[in-house]
Amino acid sequence: MAKADEAIRNEFDTVFKNRNRNAEGKAAFTAFYRKMRDQDIRHHEALNDIVEQYGWIDIERFGQQASHDAWLITQHMVHDKGVFQKKMRSLMTPGTNVDKTEYALLTDRIAVMFDKLHQTCGTQGKCQSSGDWTASQIKDFDTINSRRLAMGFAETFAEYETRMDAKC
Repeated sequence: MAKADEAIRNEFDTVFKNRNRNAEGKAAFTAFYRKMRDQDIRHHEALNDIVEQYGWIDIERFGQQASHDAWLITQHMVHDKGVFQKKMRSLMTPGTNVDKTEYALLTDRIAVMFDKLHQTCGTQGKCQSSGDWTASQIKDFDTINSRRLAMGFAETFAEYETRMDAKC
């Protein structure tokens, strides 16, 4: 599921960049988005069944890669307005059964997308028409780098922002 998730999102990046060039690009974007959403729903159902049977796919029992893959699928489940993400996050213990940075990314995503709160680690934002990336609102910006460090991020917010700018 994780390989399929990454593949469709890599393809989505190309479609996204071409979405506003013409009517054909807009139609392709809409069709592709539906295809991606349908895959997400199938993955949601499959991961939910696995977690119902085994609990969260934690590092200790299933290994780093399997835990990462389960997190990746969870991170992209936005079609139900965060219900699945919140359920999965409630089963996670950062640094114990899930990577701390992955937990922080999911927490920021839920805060910004669904709870309309400020994020704590500055991982969520949007590409602007200028080609720059702009972070969504951040709680206590002056201490963001200490929070990022505590959650295991290897780069400062400024370094992350530069990397995200390049992606836009």
